[in-house]
Amino acid sequence: MNNNRYLERVLFLIFYLVGLFFVFHWLGHSILHGNPIDLLLFSGFSALAINILLLDVFFESPKDVIASSLNALILLISLYLINDFPVSLLIALLLYIVVCLVFSVISVILYNPEENIGSLKQRFSIFLKEFSVFIGSSRVLFSILIALILIQIYTSDDLVFYVFICMGLVLLVNEPIRKMMITIFSFIKSLFTKSKLDHSDPIGHIVAVQAKDTFVVDLIDIDKRPLLNMFDFIEFKYGTDSNYIRGFIIDRYYLDSQTKIKVLKTSNTEINEHNKKLFSTYENNVAHKVKAPTKDEQDFRNNFAGTIIERSNMNEVKFEYSSNKMLSNGDLLVIKAKDKIENIVDVLY
Repeated sequence: MNNNRYLERVLFLIFYLVGLFFVFHWLGHSILHGNPIDLLLFSGFSALAINILLLDVFFESPKDVIASSLNALILLISLYLINDFPVSLLIALLLYIVVCLVFSVISVILYNPEENIGSLKQRFSIFLKEFSVFIGSSRVLFSILIALILIQIYTSDDLVFYVFICMGLVLLVNEPIRKMMITIFSFIKSLFTKSKLDHSDPIGHIVAVQAKDTFVVDLIDIDKRPLLNMFDFIEFKYGTDSNYIRGFIIDRYYLDSQTKIKVLKTSNTEINEHNKKLFSTYENNVAHKVKAPTKDEQDFRNNFAGTIIERSNMNEVKFEYSSNKMLSNGDLLVIKAKDKIENIVDVLY
């Protein structure tokens, strides 16, 4: 998973746990008072939040089910110490957790990666794996545990019941909430930062165009321009139609004591009456270094392998390797091509 996306989840988890603490305190159920029910509920919500936000982003395996089952079992033991909780319900919960635990353990024991996947033993192992993950995922186990505690301890007339239900729903539908928070934070940040089009000092001039999407830039003296590295993003206004173009450096070479770079175009914005003011500070064919590439631009750069060259055909593709990503036998390559009606299609090699 992308590091920024995971960091976003970590920050949301911190906000959620801090918010949960203050919600408990506001309801008069502060965990600092040592009430066993409050501690149990807070532990359940915390475990559910950690699993949903930090662990569920990866594929769950029987080993994850074993860990979740053991954690739920510990909470269940704490629940047993509360005299008012029905014993029959405790037994039902215990049997459910034990079934999840046993199925996942048997799945792990039976699985052998060196054995034929079509054998009865392997097929049975895979069945138990999928079944145990389905019924014993952390999201299911802790949600059931929290719901039963709320139903048994509180009545539907109690404000605490509805507040805790809402706290659980916040976790189950956390993605749109996270997106809304990021949108709000980005907007607030934009109020205190300069426009993205506030560009750096010039780095050089466009001197040639190769195959429409590749530009050659003559760099000015190194002491008069920002430091440039391979795969840095460049932006400039180009041509009589005044298009605003962004791309990144894919090659660097020297000719007649002049340093030149080759830039691959990644986006093209046509300058019109509506956005003309935004680009008014740009001079035609003068290139600038991009200070902050967008998320999409960074993803494109990270997955870029090279540019297609001559003698390529539908059966065999040849390209100039230009990437910070290592390639090896068996890697899958995707090429952006156009069909007969100019639609972009993906061709896999």
